[in-house]
Amino acid sequence: KKVFANGGDSIDFPTAVDMEESRKASNPEQAYFERSLYDLQVDRYLQVFDRSQMHFVILEELNADPESVTRDLFEFLGEDATAPIARPERKNIQDRQPWSPALQRALRPLFKSGAPGGRHLRGANLRFGEPFPKLEPELRSAMQAKFAPHNERLSQLIGKDVGAWWR
Repeated sequence: KKVFANGGDSIDFPTAVDMEESRKASNPEQAYFERSLYDLQVDRYLQVFDRSQMHFVILEELNADPESVTRDLFEFLGEDATAPIARPERKNIQDRQPWSPALQRALRPLFKSGAPGGRHLRGANLRFGEPFPKLEPELRSAMQAKFAPHNERLSQLIGKDVGAWWR
């Protein structure tokens, strides 16, 4: 969703998913499914680091109970878990979409270069209050099936149930 919100793709999501194999050869950033296989990414870290050195946080858990999740992280890091926790204002990319995806793509080199005014221009092209459309039921079911073995493996690797992502 973030890629689309930042004007990173010129076609709709279902079409992008259907065309991923042919598109990723020319632009690896368009490999949405492949980049979302978190089990493969975690596995690469586990080849270098011991599991006891890693702490995994599930976004849905953090959203549901930020204080408890943050305190667990503090404990893992050996920090004072009783310290007060600030709760910053939430900002959600789902509420921001570009007025013009084409303009957002054209301005991307300016954003990446850190040029003065780049962030301001980017923000000026964003509008609020229009959440992303829900996935069509057929596409959602197909993606659930495609991700299922990877999510099962991820759950085993990190010791947490990631199935809630699809519920």
